[in-house]
Amino acid sequence: MLPLIAMAAASYIAGKAAKGASDERAKKNDYTLERDRLAQQGNTADMTALLNALNQNERAKQDRAQLGVNAPNARAKQAILGSLMQNAQTTKYQPPPGVRMGSGGIDLSSLLSGARTAGRDLSAQATKAIQTGSDVPAYTDATSQLTKNPTPTPYQGAGKMETILSLLGLLGSGVGAYKSMSGGAAGGAAGGGSGM
Repeated sequence: MLPLIAMAAASYIAGKAAKGASDERAKKNDYTLERDRLAQQGNTADMTALLNALNQNERAKQDRAQLGVNAPNARAKQAILGSLMQNAQTTKYQPPPGVRMGSGGIDLSSLLSGARTAGRDLSAQATKAIQTGSDVPAYTDATSQLTKNPTPTPYQGAGKMETILSLLGLLGSGVGAYKSMSGGAAGGAAGGGSGM
């Protein structure tokens, strides 16, 4: 009888220890779950901000494409204007014989003094910009900045000691149940024997 009581007490203690270990593991798992939830929430905020940045980058691509179309046209006009300014000459006109009309011309000497150099520079700059595409800035792709989704931490399972303590507690419960059943059966048999 004494060994059964000692075994039941040890099983009870082992069961309580297993319960304590199980509760501690549950707390750790709750902490891990909350930490993973916060990490996921932070990642969602980062991804939202990055998607906004990617949308802005896409808009910048479209702006660059439009600039790539418009800039050469503007530069070509500048090149033509520069060439005209550089090569402009004073003109005189004389009516053909027999036509009564005054003579005259356009004197560009006052314009040409500084305009020739400016025209040459404007034409050269415009031509170089068309050839090099320098009006359209380089594009930086931001997709490489996408962060990976955080990997959730796996739940902590029962360790060997917790499993052993749980088994001992279960064994103690089984012994207690057997003791109750064998004691009840013995009491019932004794009660039945006295009635005969």
